[in-house]
Order: sequence, then C-alpha cells, then structure tokens
Amino acid sequence: MVASHRVKCVRNDIAAIAFGALLLGAADSWAGDEYVESREIRPIGVYVHVLGEPFPSIFGVHHGLNLLRFLRLNAGYGMTRDLKTMLIGGGAKLLLPGFNLSPFLGLNGARLNNSDAKISTGSLQNTNLVYAGVGLDWQTSFGLNLSFGFNYSFTVGAGLPFFGFGWFFPLGAIPKRAHEEKLWPKNWSFI
Repeated sequence: MVASHRVKCVRNDIAAIAFGALLLGAADSWAGDEYVESREIRPIGVYVHVLGEPFPSIFGVHHGLNLLRFLRLNAGYGMTRDLKTMLIGGGAKLLLPGFNLSPFLGLNGARLNNSDAKISTGSLQNTNLVYAGVGLDWQTSFGLNLSFGFNYSFTVGAGLPFFGFGWFFPLGAIPKRAHEEKLWPKNWSFI
C-alpha cells in the first residue's frame, strides 16, 4: 500500500515538472517581432528518443539540423526490444516558425536489419519502413530539446508513441540580437 502511494506521488511530481516545463516553453515562444528563434541560434543537435524513433525502436540516438526556421532534418540509429535488431533512419520535421514550442509533422524512413526481427504484424526481414509522425517539439533558447508524439508506419500498419530529449548547439557566434532579447545570458557566450 505504501509503495503504491510512493509511485503515485512520484508520478504526480513528474507530471507537475512536465507541465511546468511546457508552460515555460510557451512563455519562451511568445515574444515581440524582433524575437530571435532558438532554432536560428542553435541549429545543430544531438538527442535521444525512447520508443518509436526510428520506428519501431525502443531507444534511438539522433543528429538534427535545423535547416530552416520551419524545417529540421534528422538521421539516427535505434535498437528494438531484443537489442539485436538495428534500425538506421532519417527524415524531416515541419515545425511552426516563430515558436520554440511547436507542433510538428514529420515524414521518415528507416531500414530494419535482422533476419529474425518480429514486429506485432508479423515477420519483417531487412525491411525499409516509411512512417509519419505528429507531436510537439520544444527547443529552448539555451539548447534543451524535448519532444513527444506518435509515429505511424505505413509499411507495418501500426504506430508507437515516442519521447525525446537532447541538446542543440550554436553554429559559430551567437547573434548579437540574441543578447539584446535576453535569450542568451552574456556570460554563457563560450558555450
């Protein structure tokens, strides 16, 4: 009885932290016309996804490039439940420009490599998978990236939710107007 109460308390604490982070992201997203978007300041990222990215992995590591204010290209590597099946994938996400907390729509592809890999719809051997994703992506002005959503594979006819977290880095000098907008602390210029 006590253990279930502790689990419930921890779950509530996690929910409160997640809700607070989303509120901060929303506040970070709405600013004036001279706003410098965090995707402009920090275009290169490394992040980890749990479940479903690349589909149907349970764990994946990705590199991202914010090519435009509304377009992120990504490439990554993942493993399935048996930890023997490797997935290599890549794709693109469309985001709302001007918002650090943004809904996204993605189109991705992945290559599943294993002779005995099984997915819920049957056996797939060395298969190419095409899947679409929808969700929310938040890239803060200091580089933190959080995302969650749902991927649906057209090849398999099934989907998985996913959660991702990572960090985005500046490419070259931080724009001066980022300091003026107080999006980047002046004493952090070396990061």
